[in-house]
Amino acid sequence: MTPKCLLVTCCAALALTLAPGLGHASGLVYDHNGQVVRYPVKLYFPEVAPPAPVVVVPTPVVVPAAMVVQPYPVVLPSVHLVTRDPYKTSGIVIVGAGFGGLLLHANDSSTLVPNYRLHIGLAVGTSEIAARIDLAPKGAALSLEEGVDTLSIVAPRLTFEHRFLPRSPIHPIAGLGLGAIIASPDQGETAYAMAVTARAGLEFAYPLAHSALALGLDITGHLPVARSDPFPVDLTAMLSFGAYLDFRF
Repeated sequence: MTPKCLLVTCCAALALTLAPGLGHASGLVYDHNGQVVRYPVKLYFPEVAPPAPVVVVPTPVVVPAAMVVQPYPVVLPSVHLVTRDPYKTSGIVIVGAGFGGLLLHANDSSTLVPNYRLHIGLAVGTSEIAARIDLAPKGAALSLEEGVDTLSIVAPRLTFEHRFLPRSPIHPIAGLGLGAIIASPDQGETAYAMAVTARAGLEFAYPLAHSALALGLDITGHLPVARSDPFPVDLTAMLSFGAYLDFRF
């Protein structure tokens, strides 16, 4: 055998000897006959860390001041409830005037004449101390026992009065007073009589900024209780009535 043939034979024998080991090294499995019985596949996956959470922060929207619309205030109508006396103000002085009639009863007959009325008072809470006067300068033709006589009547008095229902715009009013009746005949001496008076009426109060007005209707009875000698004895009663307007300040 030549040296070349011997080298080839040795290389072939060495390859057969190393073939199973090379098969195992390459991942191939052989049986005793040298046949491949399986070809396992090994897959390797690299460990990948989970992605970090991404927090999305929105970009703030800046609105220019010129684009900001300011709402207009809505003014609702207010309802004012009367919780105080509409005639009660910081002022305590009351002045007023009015017009009406004066009814004189004498010798079982009555005579009606025009009557002018003046008033000044001092308010004390819901009450009033007032000075009032009725004037009938036109003269009243009275049928007396001595005949018909024409009298001019002046009736001043001092009264104490009270207004009821202070929170109502309309007040009932009542008062008592003491006064005089001055009778001036066309011919003869002026006569005097002391009289007690009683007054009743209704008054509508209207408040102002720092004062108040009052419009009223009333009636006052005058009863003579003491007379001077010239006073007509037949004049037994007198009734004054009418409308008036008062101003409180």
